[in-house]
Amino acid sequence: MVDDAGTEPLRIDAPGALDAALTADAALWLASDGLHLVWLDAPGQRQRIALPGRFDALAVSPEGRIAVVFSRRLGGFGLVDLAVGRMVQAAGTDAPVAEVAFLPGTAALRLADQSTVGVIDLALVQPGREAVVGTVRLGPAVADPGETASGLRRTLLAPLLPEPALLAVHGRSYTGFVVDRRNAVSGKPRWRRCGCVAACRAASPRSTAACAAWAGDASRP
Repeated sequence: MVDDAGTEPLRIDAPGALDAALTADAALWLASDGLHLVWLDAPGQRQRIALPGRFDALAVSPEGRIAVVFSRRLGGFGLVDLAVGRMVQAAGTDAPVAEVAFLPGTAALRLADQSTVGVIDLALVQPGREAVVGTVRLGPAVADPGETASGLRRTLLAPLLPEPALLAVHGRSYTGFVVDRRNAVSGKPRWRRCGCVAACRAASPRSTAACAAWAGDASRP
């Protein structure tokens, strides 16, 4: 990283980091003793947020307020409000969370077994309130596609720009579902379905590559 002037490198050590994230205002890393936070305008001051659970993965909303912590081996996730400095909501899942993606004001969490995407309205993430998670069923539970030959994790949630939506792909059935903020309403039905790859093109010109990305091969028919 560099400073605001873009001239001096800014180095932040992250001892014991299991995962890390960067926002416009802060650097964060997840370690066995909690979530660590350094505001970039005060790099000498560090904050540690204790977490009631075991987590090894981290994702932060583009707005920089909510951090999603989860474990790729255990079910469940937690929502940390960086403004108040603590985990404010948590929920269990039927399978580990494998991937988190964001839309404006919305988080989407894909389960490792590809069966479900949970959708959360981040405006409802407040201390003392139960987590509200809308669910989008993608298909039958199957094995996590894991990593590509180069060691990169396969991505099954892809942005459908310029729409404020995601394409959630069930890799085994070559089927994609368009997910947006409206799916954060618990129990709301899926609202658009397309068969990968040809029919996905109708949803977005970019979605063809997204449908094939689960296999790590953009040329997959």
